[in-house]
Amino acid sequence: MKEGYLQKQGQLLKGWKKRWFVCDGRTLSYFHTNLDKTPSAIIPLETATVQDGGTSERWNGPRIYVTDTISGVVYCVSGEDSTSVLQWLVILQRAVQRICDAKAEHINAPLRQKSHSVPADLKATDTAFGGSLRRPTASVSASNVLSNTTASSKRSKSTSHVTSKPVNLSTTLRLENDLAVAKALLGTLLFQHSRFHVMSNVHHHPNLRIGFVTDPVTGKAYLRGSIVLDVVPALALRLLLDPQKRPEWDVHFPLASHVASYGGATALLHLASTSSVPFMPAAEYVTLLVVVACAAVAALAMSSQSLMHAANAAVVGALLGSLLVITVSPQTLWRHAIQRRDLLLLRHVFEAQSSANSVTLSTNDAMVVAELSVVNELKPVTQSTIRGRVSISGWLVQSLGTDATLVTHVVDNVNLNGWLPAAVSERVARGRLSKCLPALASFVQHAQTQGSHCGYHDDLFDIDATAVIDEEEDEDDATDSNDLLAPILPLDPPHVGPSALGFHPRQYMQAVVRNPAGGVTLTDKDVAKKQNGVVMEVIKTMGTKLLDGKSAVSLSLPVRIFEPRTMLDRLVDFYMYAPNYLSAASDATDAVERFKLTMAFAVAGWH
Repeated sequence: MKEGYLQKQGQLLKGWKKRWFVCDGRTLSYFHTNLDKTPSAIIPLETATVQDGGTSERWNGPRIYVTDTISGVVYCVSGEDSTSVLQWLVILQRAVQRICDAKAEHINAPLRQKSHSVPADLKATDTAFGGSLRRPTASVSASNVLSNTTASSKRSKSTSHVTSKPVNLSTTLRLENDLAVAKALLGTLLFQHSRFHVMSNVHHHPNLRIGFVTDPVTGKAYLRGSIVLDVVPALALRLLLDPQKRPEWDVHFPLASHVASYGGATALLHLASTSSVPFMPAAEYVTLLVVVACAAVAALAMSSQSLMHAANAAVVGALLGSLLVITVSPQTLWRHAIQRRDLLLLRHVFEAQSSANSVTLSTNDAMVVAELSVVNELKPVTQSTIRGRVSISGWLVQSLGTDATLVTHVVDNVNLNGWLPAAVSERVARGRLSKCLPALASFVQHAQTQGSHCGYHDDLFDIDATAVIDEEEDEDDATDSNDLLAPILPLDPPHVGPSALGFHPRQYMQAVVRNPAGGVTLTDKDVAKKQNGVVMEVIKTMGTKLLDGKSAVSLSLPVRIFEPRTMLDRLVDFYMYAPNYLSAASDATDAVERFKLTMAFAVAGWH
């Protein structure tokens, strides 16, 4: 591993910028400074090339060209110290060579007994996406995708039937190729609006649009539907990825569980049905047919008698037919005649990118969830179920504004296997759009009665908590508010005002929605106005410092903490981390006490 400052030429080739570079043997990352925790870019050396660019005219030293073959971006790096730049060149070339050698040894090595996933149907996978195998892409876990989707689902308040912890697996070359082709195909299907044809034989929801879209390469048609949800995109994505919320909207496979994780935003998901009734058509016409048939048979049996006897026989036959339908319903027959189905899907969440115009959308505005069937020994097929297969399906979550999200679903025909005909599989595929999408919208509408968070109660201080203290317990339990502040504050202030006693982090979290990638999204417009007022006040009072080129860090709180009354009471709503520190500092009368609380706030979360 090597790290240090180097000069990086800008993408527009207009100048050089000093950046902190870190090489861990598999990736090359650079930061603005050595104090930053989030890298500006991560270059996987697995798919990168390192070349000697000769002597730099600007620095009169060696120049290094690092090319990311996935994105096509070329990074030009140099520096004042020629010896250090030469060391970087040797280290990067050795790292790339070591990765290539390890990859060659892995390909030539004999097969070992290892738990891994393979495509559900090798022949179908080769041709389902209309393309041949590609070169191995960058590691799925190193993609710029949401990395906390699995952890976010654990924070929901419910009692799940799945309690086992998912195991961690490593992807194979085959799976990474399939994911790369699936991502390219979904980028085409989800953004080809001109090829969308509305289907007239499907019942429509007021906000639902169902049709089919055609792959321009293979000419194959895929079903696609879209619906508008009145929630923020982060919450819509969380509802789709949460296995404990799936019974609320998935009418075909309501039981969901995480089998394994491949790191980052790639996981192995198992879906199962509770019965065979959702796969079969409605049985009203079957009921009517049985009643009419029984009445007709009884009337024909008594046709030799008088007309009155035939009519009485028809009535008795209809009653017997109704009794037969009640005792032995078609649903009961289907339940015994058809086995349950399940699916084993490889799910990958990534940032939406349209292949039509090669423009990457914002991560907060558009995310894609890709799903394709695989085979894995961790979840074998049981005797009571039949394993179905979906060659590809995907979800697109797009932002339409502050409180609206467009959810688009693309699915291929769901192969239920067994003795069921292909028409049943096609009807189930259409039902994935005509039933699941309206059910999702209906659940969101009813869940909003619990607040804008749709039933998610996340504790501010315990992010990974699986349960949340009920508000009823808070009302019944006469706990002093000082006890709530005792484990948080580093010292016991001599005087705490009423505003600090009445504050609890849950009040703030009810106005925001937690993002799967981390952080929160504000949904309360009143709080947003207050925050905007705080920002405008800071700009008005200290705008001259910003115009002089000083950093916003210079506008820190300790500059004005010795005033009798400051903006600390308003900053309690503005800052998310450790608000109890500022609330207690705002009501403190002693300047030293206020200084201690403010610095404790800065150390605890303001970094």
